[in-house]
Amino acid sequence: MISFLVVLIFGLAVYGFILNSSKARALAEFNILHSQPHYHGLYSAFMTIVPAIILLIFWSFIVNMISNITLKDFFLM
Repeated sequence: MISFLVVLIFGLAVYGFILNSSKARALAEFNILHSQPHYHGLYSAFMTIVPAIILLIFWSFIVNMISNITLKDFFLM
């Protein structure tokens, strides 16, 4: 399950990179941008990856603790 979520997160990051890089390239034709178009794509990719991976790590610890508590309560009765 976690491997599927990691692949999904990186897929969304790649999609965001491609989308925002192309938008920045389109804007660069009319305006002068403060940074290169691929930096705009990298920013959106990092803003997708970092929070999602942090939440995934915390969630894996929380689910592990909940399952341990539930199993202990079930087998101790």
